[in-house]
Amino acid sequence: MTLSSRLELAQVKGVLQLYCRALSGTPLEVLDTQGLVQQNIGWVDEDAASTDGTKVFLPPVVARYAETQHNFAWFKVVATHQVAHVEFGSFAFRFETPSTMFADRREQRERDASQRLIAPNDSNGFGPM
Repeated sequence: MTLSSRLELAQVKGVLQLYCRALSGTPLEVLDTQGLVQQNIGWVDEDAASTDGTKVFLPPVVARYAETQHNFAWFKVVATHQVAHVEFGSFAFRFETPSTMFADRREQRERDASQRLIAPNDSNGFGPM
């Protein structure tokens, strides 16, 4: 008789939620991705992890590896990746906020990009005739 290495999120959800909260220092919730897929929210599929900044969505089942501890490690890796989006401010980024770490070149780059869209480009041979 062989035991299944398949690991259901429901079995480890509590531990993963504590883990995510400890990493982020915020009260993140861990939910399975089925709700996102059923509601057609975002571009996530049931087998992929995601986050909205307050919740970490993980697949309901992992059966990638022959050993349960490796499937649990996979849960931890993808949860860590999603928590990093929260911890490092992916959802707090605002283009309009001035840079505090580097020379702020955003507005100039935006103007340059706009000019490229408006002005004809004669250098590639496809400009106006």
